[in-house]
This record gives sequence, structure tokens and C-alpha cells, in this order.
Amino acid sequence: CRHKKLKIHWWTSFFFTKVYDSQGFNYKNVKRWAKKQVIGGNIFALEKMYVPINKDGVHWVLIEVDMKSKDIKFYDSMLSALNPDSAMSMMTTIAQYICKEGEKKGIDGLEASQWNMAIVKGSPQQQNGVDCGVFMLQTGRHLMDSQKLTFKQDHIEFYRYLIGATLINPKRYAPESVL
Repeated sequence: CRHKKLKIHWWTSFFFTKVYDSQGFNYKNVKRWAKKQVIGGNIFALEKMYVPINKDGVHWVLIEVDMKSKDIKFYDSMLSALNPDSAMSMMTTIAQYICKEGEKKGIDGLEASQWNMAIVKGSPQQQNGVDCGVFMLQTGRHLMDSQKLTFKQDHIEFYRYLIGATLINPKRYAPESVL
């Protein structure tokens, strides 16, 4: 599988809801997740992590973490409705998680303030209120494959069918994703 060689990890959609609860950052809810879900159990062996987030149960966004460059990027297909403070809070939560994992592994000198955080302004934007999930998945897919984010609303129907076909028959539509 070519993606396995890339040393990436996609967190489940439940990860963020557990690490960031009603009281804010909550490491104890996810302290065993890396050991159980990340191949090798060590996020520091990864190049990138992707965190899908369902904001308020109505809108999907994506956080990309580059472990080497210490960059955390926030992708939102509806930037016009974005609250920048909320985006920064989400990215800070991910940086805090990484630092706690570092403490657990005995890595000194990791601080949340060392991570570069940015809201990506040039990400593809949806033209309706229903396609955020497809935009989020395609953004991650393009980033994972080091492709430019050039897709538009006109492409979403094709991607929706591709996602469905891949789920039904991954060997045919995404053979590189089958182990």
C-alpha cells in the first residue's frame, strides 16, 4: 500500500470529540489511542496526521499536522462562516495532544507554542450547505497524495460517487488502499 509508506495516520472522527470536550483539552480521554490506533503506536514516527472534525454536529473541517516541520493547518470549505478563534482553539488542542504524547514518550522541550498554526485561505470552497464532508475527504486525499487543491464544487458529484464506489468495491476503485 503506497499510503502506508507515507507514514501517515487518519484519526477517526471520534478522536477530536474525545480530546476536546465541553471543558476543553482532555488528554485522559485519548491517552491510549495512539498505542491502539497508530501503526507502531508512536505518533512521532509519523510524517503527517489528519484530524477530521465535525463542528457542532453540522459541518466537517480537517486539520493536517506535519510532524517534521511542526505545522498544523486548518482546512475549511466554508471560510466565510469560520470563526478564527474556534479554528485556533482546535489547532491548539492538537498541539497540546502532541505535547502530552511527547511527555509520555520522554521527549523533552515540546511546547504547544512551538507549532506553526495556520488557517489555509486557498482551500476549495463549497457553494452550498451540504457538501462539507466530501470537501473534507477530498482535501485530505489531495494533501495525502501531495496534489494541489484544485477541485471545485463542479467536481463534488463525481467525488461523491467515487467515495461510494470505493466503499462498495475498494479492490477495483482504490486498490492502493487495500492491504
